[in-house]
Amino acid sequence: MKELKSTVLPFLRSIVDRLSPKPISANSFLAAVGVCVEQLASTAALGKLDAEFKERLADRCSELPHTDDLPTDVYHRVKLKDANKVVACKGYGCPHKYKEAWGILIQQHLDAGQIRPSNSP
Repeated sequence: MKELKSTVLPFLRSIVDRLSPKPISANSFLAAVGVCVEQLASTAALGKLDAEFKERLADRCSELPHTDDLPTDVYHRVKLKDANKVVACKGYGCPHKYKEAWGILIQQHLDAGQIRPSNSP
């Protein structure tokens, strides 16, 4: 028990202090350790699920190819009714929990040359 108190508890305390946004009292220390253990376990489980899905869907979720690597014999044209008409509509916001994922996806498409920045109205 002495060895446990002298080695493991300070180590656990340092982990909890790093992960917790505010100082934790001694009374709730073990509860905080339990929460940290649960978070780490769920992170590991989610990582395993992520790897399984990526493996299962590898043919559908590959890296985006650069436009230089795409075939050049495919063409598409959007014919507008009135090319001078400006489309005015309300912009829709993105929930905060999706902003990072959207940012990564948009950056991948920018890097692949599939989209480009616009400053049109």
